[in-house]
Amino acid sequence: MWELIDEEHRANFEVRDLYKWDKEKGAQAYATHAKTVIVDDTVCYVGSANLTDTSLFTNFEFGVVVEGDIVAEAVALFDEVFEYSHPVEFSE
Repeated sequence: MWELIDEEHRANFEVRDLYKWDKEKGAQAYATHAKTVIVDDTVCYVGSANLTDTSLFTNFEFGVVVEGDIVAEAVALFDEVFEYSHPVEFSE
């Protein structure tokens, strides 16, 4: 998907990851698999699909688009997860 965004607009796009491995337990400590897109704090998509050809065109995935007051709650949760997560760097 990164390659589909023209260089002029790449600065507007940021991907972050919330994942931590617990070395002592040898297991995942926490992670998120949800995908969220929020547009102008008025419309929100939450779903499971990865942004890959397989997930978008082959797998059965589930997602919802919502509008209205509930979007503010999604924004607040998204902001918390975003601040706690780590940036994903893309190479050219």
